[in-house]
Amino acid sequence: MIPPVVAHSFDPRETSAVIRAVLEQPVIDALTPLVVLAKYALLAVALACLLRPALLGRLGWGYYAVVLVVIAFGQNMAVTDRYGFAWLVGNTLIQLVVAAFAAADAWGRRTRASPEQLRRGRLWVLAPAALAWLFPYVVVGEDVHAGLKLAALVNEAGLTYCMVTPVVLALMILYADGVHAPTLSVAAWAGLLFGVTNVATWFVLAPASWWMGVLHLPLLVLSGYALWLSRRTSIDRSQDSNRT
Repeated sequence: MIPPVVAHSFDPRETSAVIRAVLEQPVIDALTPLVVLAKYALLAVALACLLRPALLGRLGWGYYAVVLVVIAFGQNMAVTDRYGFAWLVGNTLIQLVVAAFAAADAWGRRTRASPEQLRRGRLWVLAPAALAWLFPYVVVGEDVHAGLKLAALVNEAGLTYCMVTPVVLALMILYADGVHAPTLSVAAWAGLLFGVTNVATWFVLAPASWWMGVLHLPLLVLSGYALWLSRRTSIDRSQDSNRT
């Protein structure tokens, strides 16, 4: 609900155009070495947490908090041709709130996962997480299409909120019994908001780039599932507490 901050005034009806302009050329994309490093840092964190779930709290939530702070500013600011400098303040604030919850979880060791808590029936979440990490697309003219090129191995997925979040949520879903439910709930709720907005944008408002809508389905699906799990886990723990 917070309008973008821009150097040049614009008609409020152009808000979606401003948002798209910023996300197409955020300032962070200019830092190519950091973009590549972040993509593989995310992969390393994910693999480490899968192999040693005890790291899920400190490393998983901790890394997510740090990278969200970078994303909150770097992905939501741009110098555009039409609007000049533009800043999506609303996106920044939401992502900073999630970063604060993730940081508090990591600092307070609220999430305590163990190998025994792995739910093998949920291993399917790794497929959409892998799609988000790979982020395979090509731009033809002004539209986004499906495509797998070498560039997918060095693209901006590691510094893109909508691609980082599904990877983190997939890890948390696998060990949800040991994950602090309030933290998972906040992260999932924010992810669901962004997921619904992006899917509606790319499938309805910009159907020529429908593939980008497909690439946001991992965020939508995993956020919705994680939100449901966090709610169910909270209820289960409350009932267990009442029995004792």
